[in-house]
Amino acid sequence: MWQAFAPRQLLLHCSTKLHPCNDAKPAYMPSMAISVRSRSEAETTAEGWSAGRGRSPSNHRVENRNVYEISEEGWPRRSCCGSLSTETTPQSRKKTINRVAHLLIGVILLAGCEQQPHLVEQRILQFGTVIDVSLVHHDLAKAEQTLIEIEQLLSAYRQSWHAWEDSDLSRFNLALLGSSGAVTVPASLLELITLSQRYYLSSNRLFNPALGKLIAAYGFHGQADIDEELIKLIQQDLPTMADLEIQGRLAISRNPHLQLDFGGIAKGYAIGLIASHLDRLGFEHYLINAGGDLITSGNKLGKAWRIGVKNPFEPGAIASIDLLGKQALFTSGNYQRFYLNNDKTVHHIIDPRSGEPSKHISSATVLTSDPVLADVAATTLMIDGLNNYRSLAGSLGIEDYMIIDDQQRITISGSLAGKIELSAGLMVTIVD
Repeated sequence: MWQAFAPRQLLLHCSTKLHPCNDAKPAYMPSMAISVRSRSEAETTAEGWSAGRGRSPSNHRVENRNVYEISEEGWPRRSCCGSLSTETTPQSRKKTINRVAHLLIGVILLAGCEQQPHLVEQRILQFGTVIDVSLVHHDLAKAEQTLIEIEQLLSAYRQSWHAWEDSDLSRFNLALLGSSGAVTVPASLLELITLSQRYYLSSNRLFNPALGKLIAAYGFHGQADIDEELIKLIQQDLPTMADLEIQGRLAISRNPHLQLDFGGIAKGYAIGLIASHLDRLGFEHYLINAGGDLITSGNKLGKAWRIGVKNPFEPGAIASIDLLGKQALFTSGNYQRFYLNNDKTVHHIIDPRSGEPSKHISSATVLTSDPVLADVAATTLMIDGLNNYRSLAGSLGIEDYMIIDDQQRITISGSLAGKIELSAGLMVTIVD
């Protein structure tokens, strides 16, 4: 069952300098842990998710009993010696006034910190992958509440689109199997079906979410057994999105093997909905990274989001790219969900022309502004490989793409080649 991780940690950046004593207390401690990071410590790794490095000094608040002094560097620091002195000599009164003034400076600096942008992150497990959400905002409370809302939204999407656990989609698929007539389409599925039928046509019929029953027969719907007889039966009459007729809120299936599986579009659709939610709330700078499939907006504290593209042959990144503004980067590969059957690798991306796992291509990466299109295009290029990739990219309306075959050869569009940094020693062909 898909579940959500409790937040690993909320990472916070505030640019105001402060050097408190070691025993000072946190200024703001919500239900999820917070740490303060400097601009240099709040980095994005080459794998695309954010991680801080080095020590993380705690955030602090000023209490009435605490005294701040000016350090040699000119910044307030709390005196570790206790309360304000009660001496009444002129020297002590002057000392007390100075301490109070320094305390006020500390309060002003801390108040100013609240107006600085914070980098806050949360990690969630949904859609069978780890989703890292990074927000840049000056209001910590708003950022924390928004992260809670995002986790709730992702959980709701799972309850709507899961292909084999109890969901709107699984119930709809059962209804199609049990009826020879029209079946009501749940509202949560209407747009996904509409988009899938549109991309089925623009992808030269290579994007085909109607193969859910076949994908299950291969053992990718939670069960370990492979139903080879059912695979052969379905391959004789492969269902397509054209077999599903939609009339308003009613659906009619013309193929008994038709079952929907939105694995090639749901992640992009979900990320797009989350991004729209953040836009409505006024967040300008964020990163949503679902296991390497991601969307960016704005920048990361004035710098580009540094993103890595996974190497399909070994751990680590095969390329990296800096992203600014609203951009979606998706990769489809045969290394994520697979098993060996009689020494043959079987993966979950099925070629709708043969009913077998796609061949010869290890991964396909697409960069565009629309996460749904990026998700669909990466899946489609993975299936078609190097046969008609130019015409397919033109039909889908994408310019930035990279295809890596099983011989570790890279074919990359000239547009993307000018934006991405590839690892050294690779066989690369740049195409128009």
